[in-house]
Amino acid sequence: MRAYLCKYPGCTHMVDTPRTYCKQHAALGQAAEMRKADAPRPQWAGAERPNEALYNTTRWRKLRREVLREIGQCVICGATDNLHVHHITPPKGDEGLFFDRNNLTVLCETCHARMTSAEAKEAINSMEQPKSQQIEGNEEYVSPEKLKELNSKLAKLLESKKISKNGAAK
Repeated sequence: MRAYLCKYPGCTHMVDTPRTYCKQHAALGQAAEMRKADAPRPQWAGAERPNEALYNTTRWRKLRREVLREIGQCVICGATDNLHVHHITPPKGDEGLFFDRNNLTVLCETCHARMTSAEAKEAINSMEQPKSQQIEGNEEYVSPEKLKELNSKLAKLLESKKISKNGAAK
C-alpha cells in the first residue's frame, strides 16, 4: 500500500489516501474546507464562456503569438510587460469574429482589466436593470454612451499615436 503526506502544510505525517489530512490535522482541515466553501465567489464564477474552447486551439495560440510579436506593446499606455491580446468586439461564440485579426489588439494586464470590466459592467447593467434604474451616477453602471466615449477616446489615442486599431503602424 502506498503512503501519502498529510495535506496540512509542513506536516510530515503519513496518510493512506492522497490529498487528505492526518488525525492531528483532520479538524483543522475540515474547518479550512468549510471556510473555502463559504468564501465569496468571484463575479465571473459560473459565467457563460462561449469562447473557452477556442482559446485552447493551436490556431488561437499561433494568432496570439503573431499579434503580440507584431504589435509588441499596449496600444493604450505603451507598456511591454504582461501583455494580453484583446478582442475589440467581444466574439460571444462567433468563431469568425474570434479569429479576425482586425478585431484583435494588444493591451497590458491593467488596461485589459479596465476595458473588460467596463464592457462587463455595461453588459450586466443592460441585462439586469430596467431603463428607469440605469442612472449614470450609479458607480456600478457604465452607460452605453460612456462606453462609446471610452472607445472614442481609445480611437483618438490610437490615431494620435499613428497606430491602427489592431496596433500596427499606419
